[in-house]
Amino acid sequence: MSLGSVISKYRKELGITQESLAQQLEVTNQAVSKWESDQCCPDVMLLPRLADIFGISIDELFGREPKEKPVQTVAGLPWEDDGNLRGVLYKGWKLVGHGKGPKLQLFFKQNVGENVYSDFSVVCGDVAGSVTAKGDVQCGTVMNFVNVGGDLKCENIGCDVNCGGDVTCAGVGGGISAGGDVTCAGVGGFISTGGDVNCQGDVGGNIETGGDVRCGNVGGYIETGGDVTCQGNVDGYVEASGDVSCQDVLSGYVEAGCDVSCRDIANGYVSAGGDVTCGDVGGPIDAGGDVTIKK
Repeated sequence: MSLGSVISKYRKELGITQESLAQQLEVTNQAVSKWESDQCCPDVMLLPRLADIFGISIDELFGREPKEKPVQTVAGLPWEDDGNLRGVLYKGWKLVGHGKGPKLQLFFKQNVGENVYSDFSVVCGDVAGSVTAKGDVQCGTVMNFVNVGGDLKCENIGCDVNCGGDVTCAGVGGGISAGGDVTCAGVGGFISTGGDVNCQGDVGGNIETGGDVRCGNVGGYIETGGDVTCQGNVDGYVEASGDVSCQDVLSGYVEAGCDVSCRDIANGYVSAGGDVTCGDVGGPIDAGGDVTIKK
């Protein structure tokens, strides 16, 4: 590619006219036109200014492939050279980050093969490692754990989730600890959250929440400040400030501030502030309302 063709190419990519380029270089429009038609060449003293305007090297201006720049390393950073991806903020040479800078977002166009650490929010596809961020995280599938200070929206998580805000995801292989609501398909471990729990599938461990619980089977106990609605069985006891509605309670008691509607409570008692409707109960029933036993 000739020098004139290169000048024409990069000028058009910048979206500027020959007149605009001429003004920046302090030459005539006709001079730029002659360069681009290869009638003459720019003065050698103008070449560095041309390269700067186009954001390229002088080698590239002459159609040569750019040389690879050497990797620059920074000494004195507060982490090892471990190959993980980190998003941080510098002011000059000073590392400021750690939530003290402006609200920024770390965005990956493609999937990530490493662990991700960020002082900001993260938006990405699938992550082969873990994700740790001080802001929100929106991603695909994460093979390892997720530790996020804000909200989390994702597909599947292979291990535990620790989230300061809401969690919205497909499946989680481990447990979930969240400050807000949890909405998911299924969870392999426990759920501990300050808000509501809404799982379309099963929860493998205990559920402790300040709000309502809606789920399938629960592999442990349930303690909640709201209502409990389970489409399946509960392996442990149930303590709720509101209503309790589930299938069987397999190995514990039920205490509810309002009504209780269960199939069987085989090994425990029932204490309710309202009505109780159930099948077999292994212990006494203490109800503030009516008791209906279904056989």
